[in-house]
Amino acid sequence: MRRLRDRRSRTMHLRAALVLTLLVAMPVMGRAQASAPATQATPAEPGVRADTIDVSDLLRTLRHKPAGPEAPAWDYRQSMKAFAPVIGAKPSSGVLFGAAGNVAF
Repeated sequence: MRRLRDRRSRTMHLRAALVLTLLVAMPVMGRAQASAPATQATPAEPGVRADTIDVSDLLRTLRHKPAGPEAPAWDYRQSMKAFAPVIGAKPSSGVLFGAAGNVAF
């Protein structure tokens, strides 16, 4: 019985050592790669937005729907709101469902 416990302990320590090695080595490997020079896309004329496509535009195109109205100019005096679902699980407390939010003035 003791041999089995020692073997499990050794296996657990080996796994922990492997995880720690990967956590330390991954950032070092990332820095070793050569980085390409950053190029910044600038529009042809100031004040003109370059054409971009997001997920909603892609879905609208796939469904053959007309383009939506242009978004109004952003007003910094308006408050910004963000909401997100929260889903979690923990053996001691069970499943967690909720919502999180943030408001910036």
